[in-house]
Amino acid sequence: MTLFVRSLLVSLSAFATLVAASYAAAVWPKAQSAGRIATPFAWTDALSWCEHQENVCASRALVPLAHRAPLSPKPFAAKVREALEDGDTEAATGLSAELLKRDPRSVVARLVLAEAALREKDTQRFAELYFPLFEIRRSEATSYANLLAGLSDDQAVYKQVATKLKEAPYWGPRYLMQISDMGVASPAELISLYKYFPNDQGTFLTNLTRTGRWDLAYIAFVEFNESLPSERRLQITSPFNPSLVANSAPSPFNWHIDSKGGEFLANEGVYFYYQGRIEEVLLSQSFPLIESKYEFEVMASGQASPENGWFQWQLKCSDGKKVLAEFDISTLSSTPGELRFSFDGSDAECAFVTLTLLGVPGDFPAPSRIRIGRVKLLHIGSSK
Repeated sequence: MTLFVRSLLVSLSAFATLVAASYAAAVWPKAQSAGRIATPFAWTDALSWCEHQENVCASRALVPLAHRAPLSPKPFAAKVREALEDGDTEAATGLSAELLKRDPRSVVARLVLAEAALREKDTQRFAELYFPLFEIRRSEATSYANLLAGLSDDQAVYKQVATKLKEAPYWGPRYLMQISDMGVASPAELISLYKYFPNDQGTFLTNLTRTGRWDLAYIAFVEFNESLPSERRLQITSPFNPSLVANSAPSPFNWHIDSKGGEFLANEGVYFYYQGRIEEVLLSQSFPLIESKYEFEVMASGQASPENGWFQWQLKCSDGKKVLAEFDISTLSSTPGELRFSFDGSDAECAFVTLTLLGVPGDFPAPSRIRIGRVKLLHIGSSK
């Protein structure tokens, strides 16, 4: 059996089905089949007969029955398996062609013929045979996507897949995740392909930032935002989306609500109901920051107290190693008001920072609430 087919068949339920069909469904022996008249149900009749036999029949005995049921794929499926077991690639390929004519949904036939197409450098034919597998056997989509990623070090195969990804198939994100660290596609190509999968852009950005590639992640974020329709596109600022409008731009460079007690409001702003029992991350966003002095402005309203629980803005380097500033909001009014804080980021020593809103419990914990209507960071110069 060839390595290409074996790598999938070992893990696919199709292989188990094929083996079961070859052995459990015992076969009509030559002596019995020689004098019978062919009927549209010849194969079913044979299997019914064999099911009542004491000994399991050898699958080689299927051959005499093939001419009695010329439209049935089952004799060919069994013989393809035998050829693969014997390592007879040529026979397996020829039998698979006949099998596919009778059963276009045959997984094993498509795999054998897809491998043959690769050997002949016919990647278009490979794509025609391989891509339908994702719909034929959706439960095995992960296996198919993983193998496809492994084959994509061949640039001709990769180009076929990249063309297919423009249709935004459901398995696309899995494939892209697999090739992200393989060097198959350049960062620019990956960014371009992820534009077809907006729901997975955040995962892509997070994977980049986890490996320290913040600059590349931010470039991708800007391009993802620019690819949005004009009516949904927001201006790039630091922080992004200062009015906290619900939109589809991905985190971590857009606001991310981390608490179950939070929500974006209908027009703009966010609201949080904080239980006050433990310290809790409510809201966060990362963005680039130059080393300088700043003034931080927040439009907020709600209810908080030093005794029961309050809120705190925390600004730290995105690698988590250095806290640059903390701003406590220990009292709030039901009327929205502007809060201002100053800080010096001249020695930040990091290109990207993360702004986080925390809920902080008091000595006598009680629920608190806060509504954030606008966040602004004003650059007021350098202290150097």
